Amino acid sequence: GRQAAYGMEIDRQGRLWVAGGPIDTVALVDLKTAATVQVVEGPKDGHAFLNDLAMAGPFLYVTDSFRPVLWRIDTRQGPSARLEPWLDLRTTPVRYKPNGINWNGIVASPDGRWLLAVQQSTGELWRIHTETRAVTPVRLEGGDLQHGDGLLLVGATDLYVVRNAAHELVRVTLATGWDSGRVVQRLHDPRLKYPTTAALAGSAMWVVNGQTDKQKAPPPLLPFDVLRIGLPR
Repeated sequence: GRQAAYGMEIDRQGRLWVAGGPIDTVALVDLKTAATVQVVEGPKDGHAFLNDLAMAGPFLYVTDSFRPVLWRIDTRQGPSARLEPWLDLRTTPVRYKPNGINWNGIVASPDGRWLLAVQQSTGELWRIHTETRAVTPVRLEGGDLQHGDGLLLVGATDLYVVRNAAHELVRVTLATGWDSGRVVQRLHDPRLKYPTTAALAGSAMWVVNGQTDKQKAPPPLLPFDVLRIGLPR
């Protein structure tokens, strides 16, 4: 049932959830058997792009880059799990660009109280309260995060932003409460080839060179690769 794979997240039960992008689905995969055991479908109500995922408690939050909605799945519901339109972003300060890629990467605080999402087309970083659903912009020093794609949270205050078209990784130090942040490092390297997302393993960050800018022409550089980048102590 999977035709595309974008954001991925592992829940408390050790199961893998996969966002389907333009296919408008979120698939559940059994990591022991590699079988797709469930496909949660979104409403067929327009141009969809389910992009990235974040777990906060039992809930899986799903960004949509084209529709101004933050979706949610209750992972405890089993086969009856559905994609709930948890937050209508039109009722918040967020303004989606009709011809742009909007909310993309998303992460959750360790206690599940806050979410952070990056708006790729504008470079804005947004904080979401999971209890009140209040959405506020994060005051950022050191430049915007335009082309922000994947987000990686290390600890409670170190946020790494993968900027795809900028071929750059940005380290942001967040204030307590995540209402503001400061860019403390920008990493450029010729080996970054339109990076799209990152994951933490051990003391290193693993960055995917998506090369999604070369889906038609010019052709991508082969082979596709993943970079291992050591993190500061």
